[in-house]
Amino acid sequence: MSKYRPSDSCVYVIPDIHGMYDELELILNRILPLRKTGGSTDILVFLGDYIDRRASSHKVVDLVMETKADHPDQVFCILGNHEMMILDAISPEAKLSHYNMWMRNGGEATLSGYMSRAGSDVTDPYYIPRMNIDRFIPKDHVKFFKSLLPYHETEEFIFVHGGCDPMVPLHRQRADVLAWDRSVYNNVQIMAKNGFKCPWEKIIITGHSGNVEGKPFIYDKFMMLDGSYAEKLYIWELNSRTGFSARKDNKRLVKESIT
Repeated sequence: MSKYRPSDSCVYVIPDIHGMYDELELILNRILPLRKTGGSTDILVFLGDYIDRRASSHKVVDLVMETKADHPDQVFCILGNHEMMILDAISPEAKLSHYNMWMRNGGEATLSGYMSRAGSDVTDPYYIPRMNIDRFIPKDHVKFFKSLLPYHETEEFIFVHGGCDPMVPLHRQRADVLAWDRSVYNNVQIMAKNGFKCPWEKIIITGHSGNVEGKPFIYDKFMMLDGSYAEKLYIWELNSRTGFSARKDNKRLVKESIT
């Protein structure tokens, strides 16, 4: 069994990317194409936050869209709060507060990348009237943002970007809550400190709540896997509880484990 295909049918998950194009390309080159023959069917779940903080965000969107197109039944793309922010910012009815929030949270770098892609002579994204921002963003990218799933659920796992109420059916929960929530993460931390087990059945997989060290938080039936604050991009294979991380200017993946 290959170290990049550590189980017969791999369940891969890639959390918050935030424009780390080179790192994502390195990871995907190791695991693609996904298997769908001989009894082996791999799936890949992107946990959202494809954009912001880096000008190469638009290239990440291209690569994720391409991966989804090549494996339409095996790749699942979750909605992150940063995709919600860009959609709010470019909406014709956008409030100034939505635009400012997006720009302050990494949108400035994303817009700069889109402007360069479009061949704009203007280099400062703040010189672009906010009602004209959508002219620089490809329509297929906007369509992709609008198509993102609020969650994905399997027999064993629940995938959301931010969090959820584990005791309420997912279809009854709002997409913005699933993308922004941190309460389940905070509650599980309290459970871990007091030795309590999670009372729900499935393992909840999230990103969104990373720390400066880039360390995942793993406990019982909950995993928070975001490493982006430390400029680290993870890929985890959940069946084997193993994974790898990619970092800037490092052409080798580093072995990780879920403990």
